[in-house]
Amino acid sequence: MKNYKQFIAGVIVGGVLLSGGNVLANNASLPSITNWVKYKINGEAKALPSGYTTLNYEGHTYVPTRFIAEQLGADVEWDDQTKTVTIDKPVDNINKEVDDQENTCDKSEDPSKQDSTKYEKLPVSKTINGVRVEVYSVEDDPNYTKLYVIVKNTNENLVQLDQGTASFQSELDTYANKDIRGGVLYWKDTTWFKDIDEDQDAKGYIMLPPIPEDERQGKFTVEVFENGSTQKVMNYEFDIKW
Repeated sequence: MKNYKQFIAGVIVGGVLLSGGNVLANNASLPSITNWVKYKINGEAKALPSGYTTLNYEGHTYVPTRFIAEQLGADVEWDDQTKTVTIDKPVDNINKEVDDQENTCDKSEDPSKQDSTKYEKLPVSKTINGVRVEVYSVEDDPNYTKLYVIVKNTNENLVQLDQGTASFQSELDTYANKDIRGGVLYWKDTTWFKDIDEDQDAKGYIMLPPIPEDERQGKFTVEVFENGSTQKVMNYEFDIKW
């Protein structure tokens, strides 16, 4: 009786479902092709369990409904009175798939979850065209954030740090030197108004608006330019935290 119910529950891949009576009546004309039909479900090879049969009839392949459905996480029921095969996927599985899809979308759309930047503690430095810029300390105040910087020039051309280009980009906001104008005394350091000659260095500060404690991780950028005929601009970027 068990084999009979499994047989009745077979799916017609071509879109036709045979009734129990027809299958039994034509059993002789339905050769088993189990020996050469293979199953691969979700990319994984699956062996057909004992008691299940794969059939070929009039050019169509008939596979066991219960085996296929259960491999896909669905429940199969056979109603003998109504001769109906019912296939349902459990609600928990459906909800889990939806949650997994939403989590995948959230991660792909949320830049903060994709951020693999390696932030460094001070001091940090970078050399471009023989000009070395080092950020070595930070002073936090309710009215401003002050970064202390050293510029060392080994280039034959005169250079200047342009503090007006300085900014700090956190995950939430941008804090730029130009935005502090008028709000704080000495928001410009006169050190950076002077040229830095070859083999000389200059030490000063760069003033930014106050950066909240929970945002003190991000990208600090500032420009240094050659104060000569070329007017070459060098952009310095530092991924820092403090």
